[in-house]
Amino acid sequence: LALYGHADAGGYWEKHCETQLLKFGFQTIPNWRSVYYHPKERAMLMVYVGDFKLAGPRKSLHAIWVAMRKHLVL
Repeated sequence: LALYGHADAGGYWEKHCETQLLKFGFQTIPNWRSVYYHPKERAMLMVYVGDFKLAGPRKSLHAIWVAMRKHLVL
């Protein structure tokens, strides 16, 4: 359901997104909210509202996007 206008819409999205990202190997970074590290793929992901910025070895990026699409509607 859309939560547009809800006072905590961003908080609900952040919690949902983080839960899904942790399912396939991303880890949180202490004191750095909405930024995640995938140690196996050596990739870093920054999430801001609906924007995802992914950095890492070129050979890993496609597989990470495919995995994220299994858990999140992007």
